[in-house]
Amino acid sequence: MAGTVTHVCRISKNIYSVSGARDIRIVASHALYLAIASLSAVLCLALPLAAQSESEPEGYTTPVVQDSINAADVHFERNLNTYLWGLKADYAARDTDFAIDLHDRFSSSLIIQDQNSFRDEQTFWLNTSRALNSRIALAMEASSFVQSDNQSLGVSDAALHSGLLGISARPLPELTISPLAGFRYDRQQDQADQGLEYKLLSQLDTVDVDGYETDASMRLDVSSLSPRYYRNNGAQVFFQKDFQEGSLDSLRFQWSNNRWDFYVPADTLIEQDFNTSYNIRSRVDEIFNVSNSLHYGAGNNLSAVVQTLVESRSISNTYRYKALEEPEFIPYDVVVQEQQLEGGLDINYLDINTFAASVGIKLSEREERHVLQKISGVDRDIQQNKAEEEEQLDNVARRTTLRGALTVPVSSSDLVSFESSAGILRYDTPDSVNTDDRDELLINLAGHETHRWNDYLEATLDLETTLNHIVYLFSDRSANNNWNRIFRLSPSLIYTPDPSFRMVNVFEVLANYTVFDFETIVPTVKSYSYRQFAFLDTTLYDISSRTGLDLFFQLRLYERGELSWSEFSESPQQYFREATFSPAFRYTIEKRLKCAVGFRSFAQNRFTYEAGTRVPDGNYFSYGPTTTIIVMLSESSRLEVQGWKEFQQETNAPTREVSNVTMSVKALF
Repeated sequence: MAGTVTHVCRISKNIYSVSGARDIRIVASHALYLAIASLSAVLCLALPLAAQSESEPEGYTTPVVQDSINAADVHFERNLNTYLWGLKADYAARDTDFAIDLHDRFSSSLIIQDQNSFRDEQTFWLNTSRALNSRIALAMEASSFVQSDNQSLGVSDAALHSGLLGISARPLPELTISPLAGFRYDRQQDQADQGLEYKLLSQLDTVDVDGYETDASMRLDVSSLSPRYYRNNGAQVFFQKDFQEGSLDSLRFQWSNNRWDFYVPADTLIEQDFNTSYNIRSRVDEIFNVSNSLHYGAGNNLSAVVQTLVESRSISNTYRYKALEEPEFIPYDVVVQEQQLEGGLDINYLDINTFAASVGIKLSEREERHVLQKISGVDRDIQQNKAEEEEQLDNVARRTTLRGALTVPVSSSDLVSFESSAGILRYDTPDSVNTDDRDELLINLAGHETHRWNDYLEATLDLETTLNHIVYLFSDRSANNNWNRIFRLSPSLIYTPDPSFRMVNVFEVLANYTVFDFETIVPTVKSYSYRQFAFLDTTLYDISSRTGLDLFFQLRLYERGELSWSEFSESPQQYFREATFSPAFRYTIEKRLKCAVGFRSFAQNRFTYEAGTRVPDGNYFSYGPTTTIIVMLSESSRLEVQGWKEFQQETNAPTREVSNVTMSVKALF
């Protein structure tokens, strides 16, 4: 085997690779570093001080100061032939006698095509309580979920509604107990079930038990929806003790037991034997874990953290109806048993005048076993074959990770930081039929430097290298053995000569090489490369207190090709050149009305290669005016509308006109 790996971890299981040599196991987990994506034109319209949450659309916006979580947001967007609607509302209030907590989420999508596609989904929660005296309060809970779509065969609908009434009692100042009872309605497929639901909640606030801060909580939630059943139970207990010099120890016990029943289509035998069109699949998931975290402070600068976790999990999948006359087609019950053990050590050093550093190691092992539940009276040989099929999924995964970080303020104007990690995952399957045994190796090295030339100019430099190697043990999978190497260099400049002017330039060079270990032996396997250069410029200029100019420009050049790593030569296959330009002029009227008009263009030139010569393979060009209008309805509410009239031109295709619009109403109260 050419290029045999030298950093051998393990020898394969007495199996020879396609080259006749013994497979070497060192597998690197897949990691792709995304190149800078093309930005939306609306992003260029953003005000210099605009700040938006992740759920808000990028664009020319004014931040709304959130004094509370009470908010409502209505959103509409049209992009090409896709229409999106959304609603998000949150409200909470509390006084000495009354408390309410309400949340509502609604989303809807429609895709106009030959056969229209839609999906609607709404979720609603309501919790409220009314105090009768200092120890007892009336409590109510309500929830609702409705979903409908036609993205599968036909139209699917599901609904779940629950309503509970009860009391919340505080027999002790630190203890709350809340028994509730009510109804639950669950519609799935074309079946609707309903029944009583019972819930018991308890909470023990932090109390001191022999010097340990202790808190606990419990939840028991069950419902009988004959013929289905629902259960959502859980409990946890937490202990923590503080020692001298910043040291503390904490211990947590957690348990959960959940059950969900689903309707699934019944086969012909079950339909005949039980006169039903649906079988009922039950999924029971039970978890118990114990975790400990020990923080030890050794002086003012040095500390260590030791963390451990032991977890046991059992997942059972059972079926209500079984037709035993055809053992091959019986939906057998299966239990998946998982055992997990984790341990880690981190050592940290911090001196704000010199440097900060940390090193750590983490070890974990997870074992998964699949056990078929045999049925008395059914052919033993058939059941044994089914059990062996399940056992083929058994696996053991062991992961070891080393990591480190260092931050050094070299001078008053320079800050340098380094991060690194290396990890190996060993994945074993005890069954000889399963040939997914492999090792995964992942190494990541990153460096960052920030240099401030003066009060107006700042430069940064990012360097990153990611190395992945995957090696399968067995010859039938070893053709997929490969190295993935990613190298990235990204310098940037930030120029702010005046509060009214800000310019950011970002450069990036990225190379991604995927090299198969046996490309010289297996003709169908080809290594490949991806290389990219990108430049991004964002300039924001406040001409006056009411007017401003925003410019955005991005250039991307990237190439894909076949790679010969041993010779480090490339046979290019595709080449792309993309450019985005978007200027915008903004104007503010009496602080209540803000508007922006601009232009956005995007051009892509595609090329292929013939005999090493780059040949045009098509062009795409889109352009059109953009606009944004923001109306401040109050100090904490606004209406925002963004639009883009887009003209699309493509090689050998007529020009298309597309109107894109986004509208949102946001209110805080």
